[in-house]
Amino acid sequence: MKLIPGQSLKAVATINNNINTLPDGDSAAWTSSDEGVATVTPSPANPLEATVTGVMVGKTTITCIVTDHTQGVAQISGTASQIVENPPAPVTSVTVAIG
Repeated sequence: MKLIPGQSLKAVATINNNINTLPDGDSAAWTSSDEGVATVTPSPANPLEATVTGVMVGKTTITCIVTDHTQGVAQISGTASQIVENPPAPVTSVTVAIG
C-alpha cells in the first residue's frame, strides 16, 4: 500500500511457530532502510506490530527482525517495500455538459 507524506499505516509481522505468537524472551526489532522516506515505530502493546509513517516521496524497505532465544540466538527477518508518493492533485475546476 502506498502512503503520502504525513500518512500512517499499521505494519504487522506474522511469525510461523507452533503458537503463532512471539514466545517469552524473544524480541522483534523494526527498521526502515530510509527514515527520510518513512519512519517505523514499534507498538508498545505488541512487538509484532508497528506504525509506518510517510515522511517524503520515495521508496524504502521496512524490516522486522525476530530474535529467537529459545533455539540459541537465531535471527529471522521479513521485509516489505513501502512507497511514499505525492498526494493527488487538488480539483481545480469542474465542467458540466448538458445534452
